Amino acid sequence: MDYYNMRFPVEIEYNYTSAMGFNTSRTQTSSGYIQNMINFKYPIGQFQVSTANNTEDAQKLIKKFFMQVKGGGIHFRFKDWLDYTANTSEGIFNEDGLLVGDKYAQMFKKYQFDTNYAYTSKPVNKPVLDTVNIYLNNTLTTYHNQLNFETGQLELPLISSKSITAIAKDAVGTVTCINHGFLTNYKIRLDNIIGMSELNGIVFTITKLTNDTFKLNIDTTQLNAYVSAGNAELYLGGDNTTQILTWSGEFDLRCMFANDSNDFVYSDYNKVLFTPKFIEIINENL
Repeated sequence: MDYYNMRFPVEIEYNYTSAMGFNTSRTQTSSGYIQNMINFKYPIGQFQVSTANNTEDAQKLIKKFFMQVKGGGIHFRFKDWLDYTANTSEGIFNEDGLLVGDKYAQMFKKYQFDTNYAYTSKPVNKPVLDTVNIYLNNTLTTYHNQLNFETGQLELPLISSKSITAIAKDAVGTVTCINHGFLTNYKIRLDNIIGMSELNGIVFTITKLTNDTFKLNIDTTQLNAYVSAGNAELYLGGDNTTQILTWSGEFDLRCMFANDSNDFVYSDYNKVLFTPKFIEIINENL
């Protein structure tokens, strides 16, 4: 789906309404027992903007915006004035706030009313440039320089990268990596492998065998044969030390018009009634 990195004009978001929607299926037995099944992992936002009180110039601006994004054809940014900021107790990376040894971590916002119960979080994929600060163990960092403001993905610091010289086709996935320095239960990401390329981009919880070898704890006998090259990469959080990564700042929502056609109804010489509806897009691949 196409996306334009432009925001619906905030200065004409008068009298807008918003709704957050989950989707739940319910079944009830003859004895009256009700079982709920949550179908939506994340709530979907729906918004409606009333523009009846805007000036003629503002109405023309809205129409230009609608035309440029081809109705519902192209996604854009939308600022929800009821939910556009996060503090460091709300801004986390990855859904559960944990670093898993991967190269990237996704921004999330945490929603919690009562700390006695599990929180709900939602991905933030449209942070606002020059507003985001990132903290490691409550200390301000310069990690925002590695933040993708179009996806909300942060490229984490690389702690160590070692060259791979061999990967066996065996029951445990034995990797030869001279003086690797890794310990058992480290989370190691493999990349740039020629031959056994199925392993590229995957994080493994390894077991150290020797100073020069470790095992992936998977069966590699059915994979392509290793040919050459490859890196074993240790990223922030992969060594199982406690690393609390948080963020604060502003964000937009990725939205689209709910309809490909909207009625522009002129009520007098200078006013037009136009109430566009937007739908929030959570999955970037839609």
